[in-house]
Amino acid sequence: MDVLVLCAILIPTLACVLGCLRPMIYSFLDRDAAFVLRVRPARWEPAFFFLLGLAVATASKAAGALLVFCYLVVPASTALMLSRRLKTVLILAASFSAAATLIGFALSFTGDLPTNQTICAISCALLIGAFPLNSKGRRRAR
Repeated sequence: MDVLVLCAILIPTLACVLGCLRPMIYSFLDRDAAFVLRVRPARWEPAFFFLLGLAVATASKAAGALLVFCYLVVPASTALMLSRRLKTVLILAASFSAAATLIGFALSFTGDLPTNQTICAISCALLIGAFPLNSKGRRRAR
């Protein structure tokens, strides 16, 4: 039953976010450009945060707060360390999440470990592994 509720809420939420991604991105990243393009940030920001809250609340019930917040922060941070282009960051973050999940499930199953914590540990290991790649390729702007 939880899976049906999860799908009934998260699939339309994902469709809304993907369908309205461009105005939401303009609202957050460049308010001046948003106004020029007739995108009203005052409308898109509350909509985004409502959808985010809905997704977090639903996913937390099914997966647990630790895993949900790990998915929100760690893969995005890892991707931002490796790229500054939005499209690349979105693809990398999704890839790191999927990789951490698959590796975490495999290690959890073979090593009889707790699944959520294993996925979080793998995700954090990927973040730590990105540190040397970040410092080699580019210097931080100050």
